[in-house]
Amino acid sequence: MTTTDTARARPGAVAITLAVFGGTIAWAFRFGLGYLLVPAACEIGDWLLHLVTLGTALLALAALVLSLRWARRLDDAPLRFSMWFGVALNVFFLAAILLEGSGVLFVDACAKAALP
Repeated sequence: MTTTDTARARPGAVAITLAVFGGTIAWAFRFGLGYLLVPAACEIGDWLLHLVTLGTALLALAALVLSLRWARRLDDAPLRFSMWFGVALNVFFLAAILLEGSGVLFVDACAKAALP
């Protein structure tokens, strides 16, 4: 097996799933953990929510890079299409993670709604 055969080898099912849906999974974790950690962030600071945003954004970025890399290298047309779909999906969810996380910069996580 040569170097080009190794580079063109078909990735496994788990790797394909993570490359295509990694950004979606990272966004789901950010969405859930964001709500779960608000009470803790009120006590110790907003840095906790920023850390969750940073971590999940890095996961989505890794999935984006992986799917883009495989989209350029694979020869199998249906799998290549799936990887380009993964690129678009990961870009969308990376933007969603960053936009949701940016709200903490402008709005206090502990602010209470004004009751009538």
